[in-house]
Amino acid sequence: MTDLEMLRNALAERASRAPDVDVVLANATHDVRRLRSRRKATALAGTVAVATGALVAGVTLINQPGPNDPGQPRQPDTGVQAATTPSPAKPKVIRPQLPFTVTIPAGYQVESWSVGDSGAILDFKGSGGLAQAALLNRVTPSVKGSQTTQTTQTTVRGIPAQLEQISLAGGHTYATLTWELIPGKSALVQGNSEQQARSIAESMTTEPSELPSTGQLASLPAGLLVSYWGRGNVSTPLAMLCPERYSDKNKCAQVYFNNGTVPNEVNISIEGEKAPLGAPDADGVRQTPDGRRLARQVDPGHWVEATSGTSTTAAQLRELVLAASAG
Repeated sequence: MTDLEMLRNALAERASRAPDVDVVLANATHDVRRLRSRRKATALAGTVAVATGALVAGVTLINQPGPNDPGQPRQPDTGVQAATTPSPAKPKVIRPQLPFTVTIPAGYQVESWSVGDSGAILDFKGSGGLAQAALLNRVTPSVKGSQTTQTTQTTVRGIPAQLEQISLAGGHTYATLTWELIPGKSALVQGNSEQQARSIAESMTTEPSELPSTGQLASLPAGLLVSYWGRGNVSTPLAMLCPERYSDKNKCAQVYFNNGTVPNEVNISIEGEKAPLGAPDADGVRQTPDGRRLARQVDPGHWVEATSGTSTTAAQLRELVLAASAG
């Protein structure tokens, strides 16, 4: 059993509703060989379907302390003078957020994330390996494999919890804590030791937190809902939009938020098959000959690609590629 399998097992009942990893990899614009080599971790980020309730306009930050960073003091409210013209309200955008806040261990950084109505997962990686934090509707028991598991009852901030200390065949060990953070929601934290897992668990709250480099949508086309939003360790955020929650994933449109500039051709399969993109139209939109993939440069360093599902209309696909931005 690998470090990633605990959460995969816990969310197995939802896996069939997640984006097809082959589809995700086929449409990503990174080098195909790189995608194949990192396919396993990408699959983790696609294990959960995203709820529209997890998409908001304003969010807080993941706690990640830096060296000698005491934080900025809050400035006192001074009121608004009568002659002051109020600033125009910023338009709301649609983007995902974690339904929890957690302190990332020193020396670690965010590796991948996925949020959904069955839960949310955050992976972070550092010199000590991979650590994870999740908030789930249900946690299922570990699946026994080439491992030894010792389970004990304990507490997290006074709340009854279960500690699993797992030893793998290769000698690697890790610890997992699970407890009910709020009624009906189980927290799951995994670290390379009990001490690390406890440190992460003690910091976990239900304060929502911002995710890095998610991409965003200015609006949703009529008839589409966000059913997935995540980023694997290939660093390409992906949103999947479907006609209804838990739709057949083949019906769903996908939006990729990419770094760099729009290429002249895009990957359409994991075998490396490509399709050319035509010249930009008046809105800067380029498309493949079949019209099922649209691309647009959204700023000097970012471009987006929207791909059609079997039920996606041409108007919906165009609205998506025009609504998407780096965020």
